Amino acid sequence: VMANDAASVTDLVMQVGDADDPQPSQLRKVGTVAVIRQMAKGAMGLQILVEGVARVRLDDVTRDGNVMDAAITAAPEPDASGLEIDAYLRALRDLVEKAFSLATGLSPDLRSIVSGIDEPLRLVYLLATLIDMKPEDKQLLLEQDDLRVKLSAITAALKREVELLELKGKIESQAQQ
Repeated sequence: VMANDAASVTDLVMQVGDADDPQPSQLRKVGTVAVIRQMAKGAMGLQILVEGVARVRLDDVTRDGNVMDAAITAAPEPDASGLEIDAYLRALRDLVEKAFSLATGLSPDLRSIVSGIDEPLRLVYLLATLIDMKPEDKQLLLEQDDLRVKLSAITAALKREVELLELKGKIESQAQQ
């Protein structure tokens, strides 16, 4: 957590490495402004649900004791459309339907939320939160400016997830037999 602009808005960036007390030089240069939707103490510590609202670049980070403050610049996502984008969206929708048909225990509401998203960028970022991806890969999605590259990466990740779900189903079926 970088800086609190208001009670429920914060700037978030990922750190490089896993130091408990990272220095400004250990922070990635692209992050997101996020709205804190929910905070709760749980068995695993403090759990925070945030919604990213804007991509930003860190221009300067200063530290005063335990508090870091960042000067940020908006990094708007480039707009793209066309036949290739439409093809990626169709492929993603097909993979999403396949994943939901294979996965068990998922909320029907989640299926309708994912199916109802028409904006390619929103779909990329939502799927990135749902798919088991390494944090570094999610960071690369955020840093990438080309929507086609983002769509290609999330399509490959979702395809892998579908393949894992298919294999899991096959293993479970064989174990029952």
